[in-house]
Amino acid sequence: MTICNCLALNPDPEIPPWMTGWDYNPTPEGIARNERGYAELTRVVQPILTEVNSHRERFGLSPIPAPTARLRGGESPLATISQQPAFFDFPRSSLPQTFHYTGPFLRSASSDDADFPFDRLDGRPLIYASMGTLQNRRQEIFQAIAGACDGLDAQLVVSLGRRGQPLPNDLPGQPLLVDYAPQRLLLERAALTITHAGVNTVLESLACGFPGVDHVYAVQAGREIRVIVDAEQVNDRQAAQMCNDIAAAIEKALTYPGEVKVTVQCESSSVEYAC
Repeated sequence: MTICNCLALNPDPEIPPWMTGWDYNPTPEGIARNERGYAELTRVVQPILTEVNSHRERFGLSPIPAPTARLRGGESPLATISQQPAFFDFPRSSLPQTFHYTGPFLRSASSDDADFPFDRLDGRPLIYASMGTLQNRRQEIFQAIAGACDGLDAQLVVSLGRRGQPLPNDLPGQPLLVDYAPQRLLLERAALTITHAGVNTVLESLACGFPGVDHVYAVQAGREIRVIVDAEQVNDRQAAQMCNDIAAAIEKALTYPGEVKVTVQCESSSVEYAC
């Protein structure tokens, strides 16, 4: 079984590899480009697969195939489950019967059980900072964040994303530091999020920042944002305004080449571009 907790991992010659920002192009030229991309992906991950499969062999487990094995009918025999809805994927002319789109795997905010000292929140505007699990050992990043927030009429909460290590005690401004935080609960209170742009934190921040948003998805390597709103809370006119506001917020916060497409889906769909 394969579980896809971000984008759908089902290699298809007509579909751009998931780690690229390529447009959908089912022409012979586009298919040839995609196949080259999948070949490069296989080359990059092969050393990892070799190491993993050597350990699987010791325990009598079958080897994990290369990602591009599915191009030759090598999909997971039991099931491939993706939290990416079908209407957020590229058009696919063929999918194995074992492939299932289920929608997001996110738990409700109330079920987030991370231990957090809510009694230490002092009522000032909340700034929430999280660097995920890859950047959380770079002390200079937390120093820079704390230094930038020091002196503001706001309370900085930093989730370090790791356990078993002493919390730093020399950050400017005495921010509230925790190993882990109930992220969605804090995002609902936060006036500002500082993040490494991990997909879950970004999408949850966007959802919490615009009331009525049910789910948010980043596709095409972040070149497109798709927003699903609750039709009972947001009408078509408000959805169109939200789409414009999100595009404007992206333009204000980021510098990037090209454009980011923003789609808000209610009873109808609104589309804007952040350039």
